[in-house]
Amino acid sequence: MAARRPVPQSTTTDEHRRAWVARIGEIAALLGQSTPPSVEFLPGPLGMGARYHHGTDTLGVTDGWISAEPDPWSLPSSALLAHELGHREELTNIRRARRLYYLAYFALVALLLGGCVAAFVSWTRESDGGLDASVWFPLFVSAVGVAVVVSMMVTSWPREYYADGVAARLFGSRGVVACLAVYAANGSRSTVWPSHTHPSHRMRIARQRRREAQRR
Repeated sequence: MAARRPVPQSTTTDEHRRAWVARIGEIAALLGQSTPPSVEFLPGPLGMGARYHHGTDTLGVTDGWISAEPDPWSLPSSALLAHELGHREELTNIRRARRLYYLAYFALVALLLGGCVAAFVSWTRESDGGLDASVWFPLFVSAVGVAVVVSMMVTSWPREYYADGVAARLFGSRGVVACLAVYAANGSRSTVWPSHTHPSHRMRIARQRRREAQRR
């Protein structure tokens, strides 16, 4: 029987753990959260930096982030923790923002389905000069792929913007910028291109600066 691979363990010291747990408790209190979430320390590179899991009410911080930014009271780390605790707040707080994304999503899906139907009808009339299977099938697969990606954006982007807003509420847009700068310097997340789960760094920074200017 092959030996099982050892489960990676966090290398964060007990002293650092206590400091990070204390800081998470402080920020949770500032946000009016009566009890802080459970805290875990994740082995490995910076990656996502930190994550909040709704199912277990747990906030995890990666060893990579702590290695890059060891002080939990620093501006980047404080903004990171506030962002993750923002994910902990009720999702009903972002329902209005999500409505616009849903409208855009359904409009796109309707266009894609209409294109697929038109391509299929054209294929069935191939004898009259319509599109053959080599054309409409790739169109159909591409349409499904785009719909899946957009559906993930619809549910993910508003949450990220909302969590950024929570971080900016406590630490200003400077905090969001400082947090994202750590990713840019140490991580693999693009500062230019958005993904299906996150807007680009530039989009996130621009949005928070606009909101801050509107509040003045």
